[in-house]
This record gives sequence, structure tokens and C-alpha cells, in this order.
Amino acid sequence: MTPEQKREIEILIETPENQTSALLTLLSTWCAAEEDNETRNMISIALTIACQIKKSLEEVTEGK
Repeated sequence: MTPEQKREIEILIETPENQTSALLTLLSTWCAAEEDNETRNMISIALTIACQIKKSLEEVTEGK
């Protein structure tokens, strides 16, 4: 991949990366404040999926 192509990809995924980071922050805050165990477990699952999305976006940026 050329440096120009890599830069184009970085620009295209910048917004999804930022949105994923915001989602992780919101879910983490909610999970910490939630008292119901069942709801906390569901939030934890959503956090796991969001982390996987973030990792996938990072791998795209790295060219993997």
C-alpha cells in the first residue's frame, strides 16, 4: 500500500474511530454507575464488541 493510499484510509476511518472511542467512554461510565447485575452484564457485552470494532479499525489503519 502506498503512503497516499494509507493516508486516504486513515482519513476515511477517523470518524468511526472517534465515534467508537466515544461509545467506549459512554458504556464504561454507564457500566460503572449501573447497579443491576443483568444490565451490567449486557453493557459488558456491548463494551467487548466496541473494543473489537476499535481493534479492527486500528488494524485497517496499520494496513493489516
